[in-house]
Amino acid sequence: MREGLAGGMLAAFRPEVPMPIVMSMQWPGIQVEDYERVRKQVNWEGQPAPGGLAHIAWFSDGKLHVTDVWTTPEQFQDFTNRRLMPAVRQTGITTEPNVAVLPMHALFIPELHARKAKATRSAPKAKAKSKSKTPPKAKAKKSKKRRK
Repeated sequence: MREGLAGGMLAAFRPEVPMPIVMSMQWPGIQVEDYERVRKQVNWEGQPAPGGLAHIAWFSDGKLHVTDVWTTPEQFQDFTNRRLMPAVRQTGITTEPNVAVLPMHALFIPELHARKAKATRSAPKAKAKSKSKTPPKAKAKKSKKRRK
């Protein structure tokens, strides 16, 4: 069974549910100040977009780099059309990013994996039912009779 991220926690995906997608973006010329203005305006941390599972951003080589994980490509596109690009235009950014959207194959987040394993270990275990139909007190009386 495949594992992936769902609702911010690791969960087993059912075969009929598609694996989330990864959005990889490089945006030349975008500076930290540009990113922070758009981030503040879109407020994706205060009002997370439906389907947005993870967002990682960094700067190198004169570019903004972003890797996102989304439940579906449609949810990513909806966020981009309704929230992200209007804010980008309002801040005066006129360049376009290079974007790739690909199906995610696997995801492993050690901290979430450790939490899930710990929760499984600390969960109360169900008591095994006795196969015998004799009540426990009756069993004790029978074993005393045998000893005599």
